[in-house]
Amino acid sequence: MPHDDWNTSVKSKANSSWNLHYALPTGLDFFIMLASVNGIFGGRAQANYAAANAFQDELAHTRVSLGEKAVSIDLGLMVGEGIVAEDTELLGTLRRWGQFMDVGQSELIALMDHYCDPELPLLQHNEAQVLIGVETAAAIRSKGIDIHHSFSRPMFRQLFRMDAPEHNDDHDSEDKADYSGILKRTSSYEAAGELITGWLKVKIAQTLNLQQIDVDEEKPIHVYGIDSLVAVDLKNWFAKEIGAEVQVFVLLGNKPLREVAFEAAQCSRFKS
Repeated sequence: MPHDDWNTSVKSKANSSWNLHYALPTGLDFFIMLASVNGIFGGRAQANYAAANAFQDELAHTRVSLGEKAVSIDLGLMVGEGIVAEDTELLGTLRRWGQFMDVGQSELIALMDHYCDPELPLLQHNEAQVLIGVETAAAIRSKGIDIHHSFSRPMFRQLFRMDAPEHNDDHDSEDKADYSGILKRTSSYEAAGELITGWLKVKIAQTLNLQQIDVDEEKPIHVYGIDSLVAVDLKNWFAKEIGAEVQVFVLLGNKPLREVAFEAAQCSRFKS
């Protein structure tokens, strides 16, 4: 990323927010910053935007620690106003990712009404940063979408607890696609390879926010721009869901996607 691109994004949020904090008087009725869930989840080629939003989150905590009012609202998928609402392709991509619910203009206005109330007391530290529009794990799976690798972070474990409070918090206790059971019932390694090829195409499309039709099984996986972190996620997916050990260097190598899938079928412990 060029340094100018970094500065353009970061300064527009971080510097302007800090200037307001520094210049405005103490004892304000409210101090609201509109940040983004991007500061929590991150995004490909968006480190600058993520950093700028994370700065606003921390500034809200800093102000609260000084006894000043502040809240950073980490907005999710705004479908009524803004760049996402104006870009139908981007909106479709984020919806395919499955992690976010739609947030409408009326919901944003309701939030603003709440936090602009001068009678609202000083927030606690755990209230100064508000995450809006993130789906629970069960809601994502109900869309037929695999849980994104970012959801495996400990910070999101509460989203799994919210789905089934009567159960333990192990991710495996959640309802999910029964890859192992399907593989055990397949009649041949060839049939298993075809299934894994299809599942892998869906997994890559969801992970990289692509249309499934754009994932060519005859091309190597690396041509879609996966980095080492995504490769590790795919490696873990193969081990957990397919029962096969697939090394990172294989995923980043020149083997076609279909060949990788068929090799996984051959060594899957669910087919042995």
